[in-house]
Amino acid sequence: MASYDGLVSTFLWAIFVVQAIEFGHSNASTNVSCIGAEREALLKFKHGLTDPLKRLSSWTGEECCNWGGVKCDKKIGHILQLDLRNPCAEDANAEDANVDISAPSDKCKLGGNIVPSLGELKYLEFLDLSINNFSTRKFPTFFASLQKLEYLYLSGNLISGSIPSSLGELSSLRGLDLSYNKVSGTIPESIGRLSNLRELHFEKNLLYGTVSELHFENLKNLIMLDISSNELILNVSSTWVPPFQALEIDLSDCKVGPEFPRWLQTQRNLTNLIMSNASMSGDIRDWLYDISSNIDFLDISVNMLRGQIPQDIGDKMPRLTTLRLWGNNLTGGIPSSLCKLKQLDEINLSKNQLSGRLPRSYKGMASVE
Repeated sequence: MASYDGLVSTFLWAIFVVQAIEFGHSNASTNVSCIGAEREALLKFKHGLTDPLKRLSSWTGEECCNWGGVKCDKKIGHILQLDLRNPCAEDANAEDANVDISAPSDKCKLGGNIVPSLGELKYLEFLDLSINNFSTRKFPTFFASLQKLEYLYLSGNLISGSIPSSLGELSSLRGLDLSYNKVSGTIPESIGRLSNLRELHFEKNLLYGTVSELHFENLKNLIMLDISSNELILNVSSTWVPPFQALEIDLSDCKVGPEFPRWLQTQRNLTNLIMSNASMSGDIRDWLYDISSNIDFLDISVNMLRGQIPQDIGDKMPRLTTLRLWGNNLTGGIPSSLCKLKQLDEINLSKNQLSGRLPRSYKGMASVE
């Protein structure tokens, strides 16, 4: 009996030792230190920044993996994410306990230059500097060295200069947002090589020139395209079939027309289509024929479209919630089929030559013009 008890004790002790070793390894993997060179890169970036609300007050000491906005690989310590999006912005998710998100958005903004030291973060997968006051005279070229980068969000800053063709070398990129900046020049065709890209936002910049089929050549995963509010000309052949199936497309203020872009009829998953002030002319029935039945937001206002609104528009687009056709040369009556759309809460048909009255059923909508 004594020998049996001794055997059990030995066995239990062995289990304890193994578990202790495993626990030690586990702790080691979750408490790794950040890489010194990467910590120095962040400190160089921080140096010279304006930070009214002390958002970067935690950026002290050796352990940069615990700094606000920084996330590291738990096994080897490399920085994977740098999220410095303005937490006071309306649609931001504030996770930094040091920031009062009720403060005005401008007071929460970081400001200064985007320095090349960020190019030392070779394992970075996510970079968000949105809605701040970061500025550049020349668009940063060091981003091309971040070969593991999947998301690059720079919207709402003071970034100027032209988009470098080297941005097309970021083969892992899934989200690219340069909107609401002062980026100028043409869009490089190399953007069309980003085969993993799902969202592309270039709206509200100073871009100009032609956008061709080459700009979309390998964008097979693209679901969101917004190049609106620039001086761009869309020039693709009438037989072009895009490699993507988009959900949302915004080409407002681009020159799309005068002819109808037949490639839109290939977009069977499209839910949002915005082409306001896009130099479109011709009969509206040609434009709306065979467009995705999944459309819920349609804005083709401020163009030169003529003719009558198709009587069966409510049947062809049963999911419509927003319809903006104002500022065209439309004639005839208002289709009764729109009355079937119970979820339609905004309709704007003003500044046309339409006749008749809006049906009573429209009175309950949030916006009717």
